Amino acid sequence: MKFLTILIFLFSFKAQAFVTACVNYDVENTHPDDIRVSLFIKCMRKGDTIWLDGGVNPFLIDEFKTYNTEPIKKIYLNSGGGRVDDAIELAQFIRDNGITTIVRKNALCASACTLLFQAGTQRIAHRQARFMYHSVRHLMISKDDQNKIMSCLEEPNDECMEEINIKKQGLLESTNNLFDLYEEYGASPALREDYFNMPEEDLWWESGNFVGLQDWWVMPRTLKQYDVVRVVL
Repeated sequence: MKFLTILIFLFSFKAQAFVTACVNYDVENTHPDDIRVSLFIKCMRKGDTIWLDGGVNPFLIDEFKTYNTEPIKKIYLNSGGGRVDDAIELAQFIRDNGITTIVRKNALCASACTLLFQAGTQRIAHRQARFMYHSVRHLMISKDDQNKIMSCLEEPNDECMEEINIKKQGLLESTNNLFDLYEEYGASPALREDYFNMPEEDLWWESGNFVGLQDWWVMPRTLKQYDVVRVVL
């Protein structure tokens, strides 16, 4: 039960600041593709390969940029995401260095992780991997703010609706900028079109999802049609 609790915690989208540095992989009688091992190690490197299991944050960017013992050629991703700004910087590093991105069997690539994956010059995913796209969010929205939004939607007035719409427009612009980057890294424009046709989310204010669209869970074979995944294993 304790192990299961740890797994649930590690896969939580809200827990995004796991990775502080990659460690040299030297766990005896195991393999880094074993998610049971890698979830505890969080980020590890072996030769020209890095396994990332956890959130995207500035510590990880610094680690990648200063890791010069051997140039990175492959990154295995298993991440619920992180801050968009950090993901943009790391994605540029991945593309500039011609790195292959891989999502292995039973691994997750959600939220900001999808930008890291898209930046790979070769993009590989196991057919049993999972991907999730969503709009840029307003993080850490307080309970008071949630209640204000609910009250405004129940009894709208110009002042409170203007405040909601300003936040929505800002996050909508950021989300479109994110899809611009997907396309710059090779994704089809249809990826954006189909995401923006997702149904609206109920209680969107609880997650700061001012754009208001549901999370989009997509399998690798479908993403191959959008020029996101190049190879499905």
